[in-house]
Amino acid sequence: MFALIGAAVRERSADFDIPGQILASEELQQLDRQRKWQATLDRAYGSIRKDPTHALHFAGRFIERLIEAGREINALELVAQCRRLSRDFAVPAQSAPRLAEYARAIGRHGTADELADFSRRVPHP
Repeated sequence: MFALIGAAVRERSADFDIPGQILASEELQQLDRQRKWQATLDRAYGSIRKDPTHALHFAGRFIERLIEAGREINALELVAQCRRLSRDFAVPAQSAPRLAEYARAIGRHGTADELADFSRRVPHP
């Protein structure tokens, strides 16, 4: 009886919204990669406050990864923090056009103009 009820509940688990469902192996691996990446990103944000030269060295890579993850707003905030630390901070050339487009879409026209101007000055790889 319990096995039949369990099988029926498992088959319709989405309808019941039961927590604790076992995730597939690839989902667990993806979650683990995201957790590690988030921990690294958190360290990078923290190091911006402590050691600007170290943080600026890795910021470009994190900006690209934030954009790949669809987190453009976080990428813009990281760019802004880096630019406050050093006006010489260079936004990755391949990321600047996409960030400029996003900035314009959310009404940050000054930032969009700066990013678009930067992408025109720096040759794309």
